[in-house]
Amino acid sequence: MLGEALGRFYADKHGMEVVGLRIASFQPKPTTVRHLGTWLRPRDCVELVNCSLQAKGIHFEVVYGVSANSRELYTDPNRANIGYIPLDNAEDYAAEILAAMKLEDKPEMERAFHGALYVPVGFSGDLSKIT
Repeated sequence: MLGEALGRFYADKHGMEVVGLRIASFQPKPTTVRHLGTWLRPRDCVELVNCSLQAKGIHFEVVYGVSANSRELYTDPNRANIGYIPLDNAEDYAAEILAAMKLEDKPEMERAFHGALYVPVGFSGDLSKIT
């Protein structure tokens, strides 16, 4: 968020054209259920960065870095503003991922909050007060 705020500041104050990228799950292939909605394949990432660098006539945009996943978690109309059209879909790996998944492998916090497996690290609060 700090980077996005600075990008907006420079776009407003100095007339720069700024694209903030929110990179989701950058992986060679998706490996978790969450990745089915957040996966960004390296090929799509290259295209996203290229589109960001080549975009003309923008002021400030924030674009989610995800592939064309059928279960996409982020609705992002801004990708069209920079010409980003992702190609890959995590759904191609869904059967493999779902077959290997066990419910106990997915703690409640990982299912409920943005941040996935990093959310429970060092958590000492009361989950019942925030869900």
